[in-house]
Amino acid sequence: MTVVRCTQKLLVELRIKLVPETDAHEAGWHANLLRIERRKCVLFAHDETLFSFLLRGLTRPDFEHCAHLFGQGLFKAMLRSGFDTDQIEPMLETTLEIRFAKTNNRSVLGSINDMAQMLEWTINSRGSLAAADPVDLQRLLIEVFLILRNLGEQDPSEMVSPLRSIFDPTNAVVRPAGAKLWLFECISAMRRAIDAWIEEHHNRRRDELEKQFALGRVAAGMNWANKPLDKDGNAVGRNQRLQAMLYAGLSARDYVARFHPDHLDQFLGSEMSVVDRSSQPVSKVNDRELWTRFWDAVDRFSVEDGNRYVLVAEGLGDDERLRTLGKLPWSVVVDLDPYSDDTGLHRHATPVLETQRKVHTFRKPGPEGDLELSRALLVRGTAWMMASGWSLKNEQPLEFNRWRYDRLHEVRSLFGRVAEFVSPDEIYVLVLPGAGLDPSLPLERVARVVTAIEEATRGIARTILLGSARLPGTDNGYLHIPLEVSDAIGFLVENVGTSVAVNVAEVPGRDGPCGLPVEVLRALEENLVVLHSRLRSCKSSNRVVAFSPGCLSSNGTISLSQTS
Repeated sequence: MTVVRCTQKLLVELRIKLVPETDAHEAGWHANLLRIERRKCVLFAHDETLFSFLLRGLTRPDFEHCAHLFGQGLFKAMLRSGFDTDQIEPMLETTLEIRFAKTNNRSVLGSINDMAQMLEWTINSRGSLAAADPVDLQRLLIEVFLILRNLGEQDPSEMVSPLRSIFDPTNAVVRPAGAKLWLFECISAMRRAIDAWIEEHHNRRRDELEKQFALGRVAAGMNWANKPLDKDGNAVGRNQRLQAMLYAGLSARDYVARFHPDHLDQFLGSEMSVVDRSSQPVSKVNDRELWTRFWDAVDRFSVEDGNRYVLVAEGLGDDERLRTLGKLPWSVVVDLDPYSDDTGLHRHATPVLETQRKVHTFRKPGPEGDLELSRALLVRGTAWMMASGWSLKNEQPLEFNRWRYDRLHEVRSLFGRVAEFVSPDEIYVLVLPGAGLDPSLPLERVARVVTAIEEATRGIARTILLGSARLPGTDNGYLHIPLEVSDAIGFLVENVGTSVAVNVAEVPGRDGPCGLPVEVLRALEENLVVLHSRLRSCKSSNRVVAFSPGCLSSNGTISLSQTS
């Protein structure tokens, strides 16, 4: 019998009645429901080895036969991973009877979340869910598991040579012997299989994928290093964490040596020291705790469950670090700084944001369009509203009362439309106070915007306010985290970064392949969505223009005047 422990989201989809557990510590599998490209998927991970596989594009009938699909998915995943039939059959026998239960291992759930993030990166780089294979990703976690399982009792200082042999298999000096030779050959075979897969399926993108796998090994080592100690906190558990950290460090060294050799000397010569938490200033410790609280409050800016993120910001200054905010998945930005696109947030964050999403900057929302068009634009892009004026458009900021009477309703109108298609998914509203336009009424505009969003979304928005000051007029309806905005941006720079890789796609041309920036393709996609929506709603004198995705119009030519 196999136990599959499901998250609450997955249990809702399964619609099954759980039976009381007889052994809460029984090993098995954990599973979580993911939404990828608007399709429901289930990611399974083995409790001990973290061997994982993904069931894609599930529908209502599929969830009713999830136990059967679990066995099929496990068989295919083990077959793709190179297991022999003698190894696969015993595993499949245990799946003949499956019992579903609630999750009980936060460590495994954390690993599932990490694998989901790695899967998202892979989908972004390979273009679609169909092109991404989690089997390739979980091999990295299994590689670390094999090392810890077979060398776990050894002192970490004795592992340097065996690990060096794995990262440099051509070096005969460090080649292991005896039992370690089996481990060396097993991991080498796994890495050769990955190389063969890249050669066969993605040879033109070899460098990019090799970088992904190299960085993935760093992430896999850190994943195991961050796991809790054994229940009794014995030395074996501590050694395994140190070994995982050593593996991550050697993986980082390997990445720098292969892809950034000019920086290798600087990397090896840097002095790094581990500072005991008790020796840090109290303020820094508190800031780190506030950062963790903030990061959890926004669900780590994860969009896999349909989350939508809104930023409300006052003047944040001419700070290059604001680029880091462009790496976050904003659906809407309410910018209360009229000089933002000249010397503020818009200037610094938009160039980074546009490499990932189409940015629509406007002062007030246009006339209400059809719901499908609004959904397409906001899911794929960012609506950036200059809510307090726009200096580069010669729209000067208004005095507070005039703004409240003339402009605030536009914010409410925008979020009324957002709420139509976001519900019942979550809306997270992050408020970053800064230099306001009303010195005698600090944070008053922010408070009015937050209230307007709350009313328009009918309470489904979760508001998180940073900074030492609270909003005037009310202490209810939002979460206040007294982390200074400057410190929060600094933490984001450390954890998210400020730059993105510039992707260039190739399309066929008369004289050979032509490079086309991804942002141009994204704009083209959006224009086609707009055209499709307009054509569907466009009427001729006698009939509606027939137009469907993937089909040509049956009405012959369509004049430009119909779509203008």
